[in-house]
Amino acid sequence: MKKLTCVALFLLAGVVAFAQPKVVDKSGKKPNWVNGLEKDFVIVSGSGSTIEEAQKNALMLIKERIVLSVAENVKAKSEMTKEESSYNSSVSTFLEKYSSQVTSQSGKVPYLQGISLSNANEYYWEKLYDKTTNKTVFNYHIKYPFPEFELQKLVSDFKLRDREMTDNLNRLEAEVDTVSSIEQIEKNIDELKALQDAFVDARQDKVNVVIARYKNLYQSIELTEVDNSRGKLKFTLRLGNRNIS
Repeated sequence: MKKLTCVALFLLAGVVAFAQPKVVDKSGKKPNWVNGLEKDFVIVSGSGSTIEEAQKNALMLIKERIVLSVAENVKAKSEMTKEESSYNSSVSTFLEKYSSQVTSQSGKVPYLQGISLSNANEYYWEKLYDKTTNKTVFNYHIKYPFPEFELQKLVSDFKLRDREMTDNLNRLEAEVDTVSSIEQIEKNIDELKALQDAFVDARQDKVNVVIARYKNLYQSIELTEVDNSRGKLKFTLRLGNRNIS
């Protein structure tokens, strides 16, 4: 009975080994850091049907890992210091949105823009062939430097930018009652729409309310006659109790 069990296990192991994709090419000896963790480094593995696609996916994963580190660090610090902020409630949504749009969004973060293979500490790739599916796939592994001081700088930049956007929203809300021209109304609505795309928390609802208030201003604008003397007919634009241009 024991012999039969051993034979069965041996055959099963053979089937599993046979089913695994075979490495048919590689960049060199497989490093110890592959699929591991190291302080001050981001280690990722990207896959693709070509080596270029696998490399591109690996670089994208580095950006997403960095965004995750920043978001989690911001959240942890906010909870620890009990700051009056939106980070705790919005960080998960921010991460999902940022990760899904990282290609377009990362242009706002210089460090993410500069991520490239030339800055990697090490890299390693493998070409694998799966006999059962007759398909070839490349796995591209990258060990990328991401020291603690860079993380803290990105956290600081993130919080600074977040506060700037909140300040801009408050300013635009206050200007609803002081706008002096139709051009300013249009300009402020455009600024609010940009904030609408950036916010992922309750502030997005506030932006919608402020935009609605600006659009209502158009309906309140009146053409008022100010001079109707011989040979002269003069009008002005009025918004409430003040003139606008």
